[in-house]
Amino acid sequence: MKNLKLNFALLFFIVLIHFIQVGLTQTSYNLPNGWFKAGSHRENYLMGVDSTIFYGEAPGSSGSVKSISNFNGFGTLMQNFFPKEYLDKRVRLSAFVKSNNVTGWAGMWMRADTVSNQYLDNMLNVLDISEFATNLAFGILLSGEGEVWLDECKFEIVDPKIVNLTDVVVFDEGVEANPNALQYPINLSF
Repeated sequence: MKNLKLNFALLFFIVLIHFIQVGLTQTSYNLPNGWFKAGSHRENYLMGVDSTIFYGEAPGSSGSVKSISNFNGFGTLMQNFFPKEYLDKRVRLSAFVKSNNVTGWAGMWMRADTVSNQYLDNMLNVLDISEFATNLAFGILLSGEGEVWLDECKFEIVDPKIVNLTDVVVFDEGVEANPNALQYPINLSF
């Protein structure tokens, strides 16, 4: 009888530890609608939805990018849409971003595309969206080891007299309009 109680206690303890571990690492690799995996080496990164890290009140979740091997290139969890309500406006992207053990580079980013150019803003996330924009892309990027999370993305039109434009990189390659593109960003809180 004593051995039975000891075995039961041990089994209970093992099951408890298992549930604690599962609860601490709850990541689903099924992405919400609108989100997709991209990057020069996306195969070296796990991307999904983590229900243990989030901004705000429980229950919640966030998008995550975690390195798994070969730290060349980068992986990004991203979304893009046709920026109809932001055309010819200055737009700021803000979000909850968290990182852990990043050895390379990580950050939130935003890019506006026209047929002839791509306008990229890394980190400070304020862009003037051309009246000819065909796409607005954004996401969280990880280059190297570590893990990053993104939650509560928010777009807002800002006054150009108050909010300065950040350093913008312009690429000469453009992006054609995609007739199947989202018409607005979705699932911004995972």
